[in-house]
Amino acid sequence: MLILLFWLWKPIPGIVWSVTNPVGATLLLALFWLGWGIVLLSTFLIDHFDLFGLRQVFSHYRGREVEPVRFKTPCSTSRCDIRSISVSCWRSGQRRP
Repeated sequence: MLILLFWLWKPIPGIVWSVTNPVGATLLLALFWLGWGIVLLSTFLIDHFDLFGLRQVFSHYRGREVEPVRFKTPCSTSRCDIRSISVSCWRSGQRRP
């Protein structure tokens, strides 16, 4: 399907949308970079090196077995917010009233 999409791709004629206001352009650019930052941060939160296979290659190079990735949450203290508590209860099978 992707090959068909790439083969039949045609650009849209004309300008679809344009931002001429400098404040609006700066806001859109900041939003763009914020999105990229979130993507980069999330790859590190789910183990960036395991995601791209670098951990497996490095373990193979060193002649070691690949250890399974342990699940961890960013909230490691006892003072968690309600979302973390409800997710941990959901994982353990407990139901909240």
